[in-house]
Amino acid sequence: MVLALLPGGAGVSGEMTIRMKHCTKCGLQKPLDAFNRKASNRDGRRAQCRDCQKESGRSYYAANREEILRYFAENRDRLRPSRRKGKRKYARRTAREIRMAVFDHYGWACKCCGTSENLVIDHVNGDGRQHREQIFGKAQGSGTRFHRWLAQQGFPSEGYQTLCLRCNSSKASGDRCRIDHKGVRPGACPWPPSTRRSGSASGA
Repeated sequence: MVLALLPGGAGVSGEMTIRMKHCTKCGLQKPLDAFNRKASNRDGRRAQCRDCQKESGRSYYAANREEILRYFAENRDRLRPSRRKGKRKYARRTAREIRMAVFDHYGWACKCCGTSENLVIDHVNGDGRQHREQIFGKAQGSGTRFHRWLAQQGFPSEGYQTLCLRCNSSKASGDRCRIDHKGVRPGACPWPPSTRRSGSASGA
């Protein structure tokens, strides 16, 4: 493990420290994030860089294609549950990453009451139901899909805002939240959640 100083950092000297590592296959020195993670290694990374691992995988598959296909065909029933589990884990991780990117852009606090809990993306004009029906064919249950759509559109700046579930449900298809926030401490929403059904994660 070595350290490299690159210009343009935020340090006192105007330099940025980057951790580097030599790949045992190609011999090149690369940034640490060019290596996949491996918790059992002392530095937490694999010995071969990501590019070399991909090339090794492609070469191995090309040389052993028939044997690999036969193995998966013979063990399909045993392998299917673990493959489904892996896909679900990947889908959950991707959904979390997209959600974080969405709220990094639109803000991590409700525009109405200031709370940072139970946040959703709200359609400012109150036309969320119609919009979701237009792009997804249904109005409900499209929170993750809506976050992905926002990311694919480059996070449009106009027409969307962050609200908490309570303010979003109170606003519904109107143009503003109807909850009285007077006398309530900043960052708290006074509306009891039991008085009204929570809105969907995609907002109104």
